[in-house]
Amino acid sequence: MKKMLACAVLATVVCALLLSVSACGRRDTGVQFWHAMGGPLGDTLDVLVAEFNRTHPGSDIRSIGNANYEALSQKIMGSVAAGQPPVLAQVYEAWTAELIENGSVEPLTE
Repeated sequence: MKKMLACAVLATVVCALLLSVSACGRRDTGVQFWHAMGGPLGDTLDVLVAEFNRTHPGSDIRSIGNANYEALSQKIMGSVAAGQPPVLAQVYEAWTAELIENGSVEPLTE
């Protein structure tokens, strides 16, 4: 069960997309990772983020949980419209098309 939980969280992280590079120019040196994971999945995600930070000196990924997926979607779309998107966010594929169309995402594979 623990492995399945970790795999589910890891899959969510892998599916995350980098949003607009303009966010990288901010003074804040930490990278916010917006997500909607709560409960045991959120706890596991926080452990994975902490482990990443520990094993990658100089990195500062900050796990920022949102109440639910609807709230996360509204927050992402609002921040993109305002020109201040997060650097990293969990997204559903349904949201991705809109973000791609307006030039707000970059695939992690590049």
